[in-house]
Amino acid sequence: MLSKPRNLILPRIYVDTNVLVAAILESELPLPQNEAKASFISNSCELLNKWEPTAVHTSNYAVGEFIARGRAEPFSKSYTEMLDIVKNKILSRYQIIDGRVEMERKVLGLSEWPKRWLLAEANFKGEAQSAKGDKIRHDYSRVLAIDGSIAQSRGGGVPHDYREQDYKLTRADSFSYIAPAFEILFFNKASELAIRYGIPFGDAIHLVYLTQERSITHLVTDDDDFHKKKNLLPVKIARPKDLLTRFRRYML
Repeated sequence: MLSKPRNLILPRIYVDTNVLVAAILESELPLPQNEAKASFISNSCELLNKWEPTAVHTSNYAVGEFIARGRAEPFSKSYTEMLDIVKNKILSRYQIIDGRVEMERKVLGLSEWPKRWLLAEANFKGEAQSAKGDKIRHDYSRVLAIDGSIAQSRGGGVPHDYREQDYKLTRADSFSYIAPAFEILFFNKASELAIRYGIPFGDAIHLVYLTQERSITHLVTDDDDFHKKKNLLPVKIARPKDLLTRFRRYML
């Protein structure tokens, strides 16, 4: 029997939430009677199982949606169950795109709205332990400003000779994080794409992520809004079956 040709490098693809849900969650349920839906589930499974994993991308946004969908009916999984699924079937296998914005000089120079141009503020509450075994209540905040300056504070029984590097957080009771400048610029970009291409805002967020990786050539989805605009969008829009038909003999 002839072996499959493997001299073609599979294109890098971005899969949306619908593909993840179909391949990982819906595939565990009895196939629906709707033939088109059943075909989409089957094709999504084959695509994610056999496409080169290093060429499959998705985003933190899609992962977040995936968790929410899994906790709702008909799956009704717990939050812990969904985190395990994400860790074992998505994060450990595929490429995850982080949200990123690039600030131009004119933005970095803004002096208005000082709080809004805070880059990040992280707050931890929990317990920390030193190498000597000393335990302390660890309430800790760190702030990064748009001018690059860093401020930090701590409280809750921290010894006077405390040095951050001497302690390791051993139990986190709570964590909060804000990034106002990032939110403004990221959602501005998504809004611009939604207006430019006439697509729903949620779909535009997928575009923000995938256009950060210029090597991605296809957005894989069954979303009709994407397919209606496929001739206008900056990336090729494909259904799982389209890629399987064209590339199946080159797949794993």
